[in-house]
Amino acid sequence: MKAVENAKSLKGKRVLLRADLNTENLKDSYKVHRAINTIKFLVRKGAIVIVASHKGKPHGKRVEKESLKSTASALRKLLKKPVQFLPEWDFAELEVAIKRGRPGKIFLLENLRFNRGEEENDHTFAHRLAGLADMYVNDAFASCHRAHASVEAITNYLPSYAGLLLMEEVENLSKVMKSPKKPFTLILGGGKAADKFAVIEKLYPKVNKILVGGVLANTFLFAAGQNVGQSVVDESLLHHIKPWLKKKKIVLPVDFEFGPHGKIYDLGRKARQEFLQIIRKSQTVVWNGPVGYFEQQEFRKGSEMIARAITKKGIYSVVGGGETGTLIEEMNKQNSVSFLSTGGGAMLAFLAGKKMPGIDALRRKKYIS
Repeated sequence: MKAVENAKSLKGKRVLLRADLNTENLKDSYKVHRAINTIKFLVRKGAIVIVASHKGKPHGKRVEKESLKSTASALRKLLKKPVQFLPEWDFAELEVAIKRGRPGKIFLLENLRFNRGEEENDHTFAHRLAGLADMYVNDAFASCHRAHASVEAITNYLPSYAGLLLMEEVENLSKVMKSPKKPFTLILGGGKAADKFAVIEKLYPKVNKILVGGVLANTFLFAAGQNVGQSVVDESLLHHIKPWLKKKKIVLPVDFEFGPHGKIYDLGRKARQEFLQIIRKSQTVVWNGPVGYFEQQEFRKGSEMIARAITKKGIYSVVGGGETGTLIEEMNKQNSVSFLSTGGGAMLAFLAGKKMPGIDALRRKKYIS
């Protein structure tokens, strides 16, 4: 996988940059702030930058609330440079506009998912998209677990590179998979129980402890015959989980705080104390998913405790997932964790050793532009 920093002269080159700007909170989103580094790099090198991203799930139709028009305004403010928004998917018009661009010019295309071909990984759409540029840079780690046209198929038609953020994501996540400092603690909460269980299966030999919260904890506890009230349980996992109930590295909450409708909403006091003691002894911590319903102040205790604990000196902390990232930002600790991943599902897929179409496509490239 070639890094864009190793590309030959970029001056005057039209570079299609696949970024991940899929967020509602443009002003404060760490995703957007992290995306601008590669844009700045390309501008400094004299490239003509064509930024492409998706937003929401419009399923191939134009949905005005999912337009990237407001994203263009946010980028202008962050970059302190003009950003020309191209609002229509008319390739003839796009080509004319982009050909007028001079070195350092920044364009932003409309939401990729307004085209059906994007999510279908359609090669015709990818080929037309590639026709706008001289080279391609993927900086959208959070989308790399999806085989979409602007992530995978497009690499068949252009010299293709990894952006600064994508390289940073791969390097940091590879580090904790291959050579983590021990004791190594894995913390999994939130939803997507099946995806998180896959991470347990992959990393179990490498970790010292696995602290489990959220839907996955509910499912473990239910499989063990404990009362979880009306809490969400992933019943499809029950037969997979039962053989893991006696695994000594897995630590489940010993008590909880219940919210409305008899659902588990947070770790209990004893569980928080047990989790804290394990984290304090750790040198590496990977965390994906809050352990409580943090959107309500009274159920943030467990997740806030983890956030404070993993940012102590001596702990190499890698945090990911949209909700976890939001919590870290709300606590103003985004600069205190060792690495804050922009991926949620992508981070889980990478850690579970699953196929990453966006990254695999870049690794298959055999030439340098």
